[in-house]
Amino acid sequence: MVSKNYPSDIMVWKDYASDIMVSKDYAKYIMVSEYYASDIMVSKDYASNIMVSKDYPSDIMVPKDYPSDITVSEDYASDIMVSKDYAKYIMVSEYYASDIMVSKDYASNIMVSKDYPSDIMVPKDYPSDITVSEDYASDILASEDYDCDNIFKNKTITSFIKLQI
Repeated sequence: MVSKNYPSDIMVWKDYASDIMVSKDYAKYIMVSEYYASDIMVSKDYASNIMVSKDYPSDIMVPKDYPSDITVSEDYASDIMVSKDYAKYIMVSEYYASDIMVSKDYASNIMVSKDYPSDIMVPKDYPSDITVSEDYASDILASEDYDCDNIFKNKTITSFIKLQI
């Protein structure tokens, strides 16, 4: 159990992080270490309780070499806020990508994998929040369901990410 008054005292061991079950009531007090973020597995039931501090979003960082270790619950993905500096390391699950809500301010930091562009899917209601790097624009699948000009402000981008759910 994480103390409500002393959450910063909790340090997670790299080798045993996957064994940690977070209390529904105190999950929002968990701060993830820069080095061990890849070892944190979020419970499907409690994922919505993981809140990233407004003042310290950079504390949630995904290791460059192990982005695939981060798995987001289908039901609570919209509660995940991505750090501006490390957003490009986030790999989105093919099945749950549509549940990812990207911060308006940091959307431009989301990099689409060159090898797996089809895995990135944009929520139907908020396509304007997604900005794709011009370096990977050619890898984005075009959708005939949306007016591309209204979705992307970047003049280099002329296609929209296809919804495949």
